[in-house]
Amino acid sequence: SAVSFAADSITILQKDLRIEWHRKERLTPMIFFVLLVLLVFNFSFELGGPSVRNIGAGVLWSAFVFASLLGLNRTFAVERHNDTMDALRLAPVSGAALFAGKVTGNFLFLAAVELIGLPIFALFFNLAPGLYLLPLGVVLFLGSICLAAVGTFFAAVSDQSRLRDLMLPLLVIPVVVP
Repeated sequence: SAVSFAADSITILQKDLRIEWHRKERLTPMIFFVLLVLLVFNFSFELGGPSVRNIGAGVLWSAFVFASLLGLNRTFAVERHNDTMDALRLAPVSGAALFAGKVTGNFLFLAAVELIGLPIFALFFNLAPGLYLLPLGVVLFLGSICLAAVGTFFAAVSDQSRLRDLMLPLLVIPVVVP
């Protein structure tokens, strides 16, 4: 039923959020990566004015995509490390609910990184706050949902591979690059 699906998805999400709260293995590297990418581009290009229109969106999306890969690699790491994937498969939780919980968690982690990275981006690119940035929020929201869904799917696919750290970017990047 829909109630059971939602409850199972929320349970998986809560588990992932609780683990991240204690370990900080996903969010911290993602945030530092975004900050480093923005810092490198800040010193690499003369930013502000018309250059924001030319490269700003690419810099921002690249930073978020590559940072998300760090988090996506950790999507099933806890289950793999503790051999709990078999227990999850035996639990009365549908695969779709497991996937939905993981996607929601990955989306929330990416959204948190974006909320921290956007003010830094605005500072480096000399953007004044205003309503003209509202479409950026909509695009980031929709793009993040898609990135979380595609990334979670390919994280599940590549999780059983010995080369999962290499396989995931090779699968995700061609799909999410506009």
